[in-house]
Amino acid sequence: MNSTMQQTDTNNANRGWEKFTAAVQRVLDQITNQPEFYPKVLQEVREALVSGYPYCIYYREEIGQVVILSVFHTARDPSIWQGRI
Repeated sequence: MNSTMQQTDTNNANRGWEKFTAAVQRVLDQITNQPEFYPKVLQEVREALVSGYPYCIYYREEIGQVVILSVFHTARDPSIWQGRI
């Protein structure tokens, strides 16, 4: 019985991770297709919220590319990601 419960917990955790990564990928796709879609929050850095999760993606456009600075939990101190610019 214990191994069945552990397997169920593992399966649930895997599904949760898959849903999270799919949500992040949707935002990354949006950023790729329309990098100017999300608002600037600091200098040239833009913030894209991950729907359904307390995470943001911070990024900036550079010539010919988009640079992801952070996938960041919204409860954390923003000076952490701000130190990356």
